[in-house]
Amino acid sequence: MFGFDTIGLQIENSGGVFLPHQVVAGTPAKDFWLGYFGLDPKPANFSDFDGSPIPSYIQTLKDRSLIPSLSFGYTAGAAYRFHGIFGSLVLGGFDRSRYQPNNSTFAFDPNDSQRFTVGIQSVLGQNTLLNGTVALLKNGIFSSIDSTFPYIWLPTDDCERFAEAFGLTYDSSTDLYVVNDSIHTRLQQLQPTVTFNIGVDAVDNSSHTGIVLPYSAFDLQASYPLYSSNTRYFPIRRAANSSQYTIGRAFLQEAYIVADYERSTFAVGQAVFRNPMPVQDIVTIPSVEARPVVTPQDRGHRPSTGALVGIVISVVATILILVASGAFLWRRRHQTPKTANGHAARSWSHDSGPTDYFAQSFSSTKVANPGSQGMRSPPALYEADAGPDANVYEMPERTESIVHELPGSQIAKSHELPSDECAKAHGEASGHILT
Repeated sequence: MFGFDTIGLQIENSGGVFLPHQVVAGTPAKDFWLGYFGLDPKPANFSDFDGSPIPSYIQTLKDRSLIPSLSFGYTAGAAYRFHGIFGSLVLGGFDRSRYQPNNSTFAFDPNDSQRFTVGIQSVLGQNTLLNGTVALLKNGIFSSIDSTFPYIWLPTDDCERFAEAFGLTYDSSTDLYVVNDSIHTRLQQLQPTVTFNIGVDAVDNSSHTGIVLPYSAFDLQASYPLYSSNTRYFPIRRAANSSQYTIGRAFLQEAYIVADYERSTFAVGQAVFRNPMPVQDIVTIPSVEARPVVTPQDRGHRPSTGALVGIVISVVATILILVASGAFLWRRRHQTPKTANGHAARSWSHDSGPTDYFAQSFSSTKVANPGSQGMRSPPALYEADAGPDANVYEMPERTESIVHELPGSQIAKSHELPSDECAKAHGEASGHILT
């Protein structure tokens, strides 16, 4: 069922950003336990509604000059790191403090449902139940990155390689690989890691980026309606065919993705975790149209502090992808925004092309179009589309009044995102990330 509602990204009545008359959808099915917040800029179309097409949320934000471009930076956060690290979602830019620079960028896949497609060249396990370094992927594959569910869908043979290395047991009734208590204790002692080497090609070579995941990133629990009580499982799934090869949210706990819809490019880097976490380094991504971005003051809406560069939304990483945390980036007309320390916020030149643009945000650049390399057919499962000193802070490090927090609660570290962990094994939506 579809309808319209007012959607805000802050606590109600806090003065944060909200948009009226936005498309929302509801379903009585038990396949969805928490909501999804779509970031794809494409409009919604209804054949029997005169108002179609209806602009998307992110498109409306840009049309109203509330964000500089159709872009975002995102990482899911990690409840198992330190005392729990919040996720981060930046609209109109990205947070450079949250990832390690690398030398690769990617072109969007021509298939809209698989925009963020990368080549998984190899997957290596270290300190597993087997000795030495173990190859967990027999052959390289192309896989799309999708934040809407926690699983990593791989060929069945490769899932069995994981099962052998981590002592997993396949449960045919739920299609999950479960972990018993004794194996879990042993893995905690070994502290194994899994490295995904990704690149623009699926052939293993020296041109790749390694994303390292600790065992804790795979230590998840499933409950009702899959199991009557909490059951520990390892989030790999058997793909029916190559169209289902997908990297889900478990991967994005340790990875950061930057997507630029206007230039049809994205980049992926290793997420950064420090104690304490570094101060945010918010970088705006300018529009190819180079339209000015107005401040709340220009709209007759005065924030609680002076020169406002952004609004950050933060929630604990184990609640819901897409609503992890976010920042709306603002820019004064005819004025460079300053932070409390007097430093200018970072922004890239709108004249930069896709290659030049990411060359500034990452150490060097290599752009390729995976769609030109014989990409597979659309996936069988879909979801409905529905500078370093910026004066923006993320909780829990800072508590200045410019920060507006979404209500959230701490969740057991052994749980990742309960919405999808509780979804039926054969009813997973596997649309594209943040769409």
